[in-house]
This record gives sequence, C-alpha cells and structure tokens, in this order.
Amino acid sequence: MTSKPTARKLRKKGLKHLLIEDGGLECGVVHGAFLGDPADAQAMAAALREWLKRLKREEASGAAPVYSGEIPLTHLDISNAAITALEALNRRGEPSGSELASLMAELLGVARHRIHMAKQKHSGRGLAIIIETEAPDLGVRELADEVGVAASTVSRWRRDPEYLREVEQSIRDRAEDWMETYGADEIEEREPE
Repeated sequence: MTSKPTARKLRKKGLKHLLIEDGGLECGVVHGAFLGDPADAQAMAAALREWLKRLKREEASGAAPVYSGEIPLTHLDISNAAITALEALNRRGEPSGSELASLMAELLGVARHRIHMAKQKHSGRGLAIIIETEAPDLGVRELADEVGVAASTVSRWRRDPEYLREVEQSIRDRAEDWMETYGADEIEEREPE
C-alpha cells in the first residue's frame, strides 16, 4: 500500500487521466463526454454516480479510505467531470440527460433538501412515494427511517401494485417537470444542424 497521494501528484495527472486510469472509465467515453456527446455524457455520469455512491458508503462507515496504488476519485473530481460534460453539452445545444441531471442533483444534495421539504408537508405513504421519487436507491430500512414507519410497512407498500404505480407516476411527473423547467422540449424540437 502507498500513502495518500499528494495534491501535486493529483494536479499532474489531469482530470481525463484521473477518470480513465483511476476511475476506470473508458477513454472514448470520457473524451466524448468532454466534447459534448450526449450518449457518452450519460455513460460517464452513470459511472460517476456509482463512484459517488462508493464515496458516500466509505464516508458513512467512518473508515479511512485505503489507498492501494490507485488515486481514488473525490467529490471534487466527480463535480469537475460533471460540470465539464454539462458545459460541453450546453455548447453544442444538447440536453443534459437524466443520468447527468441525477448526478448533479446528488452532488448538490438536492434530493436531501426535497426530502426534508416533503417531510414538512407529508407523512406516511405519501411521504414514502415522494422519497422514492427523489432517492430511488434507498433500501427498505433507510426508507422506513426517513418516513418514520417500520421496515415491514415499507416492504408491504413495495409489494402493493397501487403503491408501485403511484411511485412510477411520481417519477414520470418529476421527469416531465424537469423537461419543462430546463427547456429540453425546445432542444428536442430544434432542427439538426
């Protein structure tokens, strides 16, 4: 094992190299995302969301990360990559896509804020639906803790077809709101250049 890399080593590597060599992303995906290719931006964002989940798990465990030769991606690296891809897409007039939008929301803590606001307005099953919309990866116990119910209640809700329909509808409504808010309809309706 090696010691934690110095800031100088990190600066020397560069963001693309860091994402490819240490983040495990494909060279073509990173290059395409940084040039504003929507499919590559989506692929890169999906991979970075996985890295972000890994970082959050490590932080939650309280254990210091172990460095075994690799320089792990940090929140700052992920944020830099996300904003670089977003800027490239914007320059080309391309929509950001759901993966990149979700990554940005996770980096900014938007879901936590929305969940907090929802708790002030809703309770029980309605709150669970809102939380499932904002944070679909929550486990049964995590969702139960957020809503303030037993885990068995959440398990029962998740087996109920009506509950599942309500969650799916909430996700669709959220996506439509996002498309309207950020003008994705206008982008899609433009003539190709």
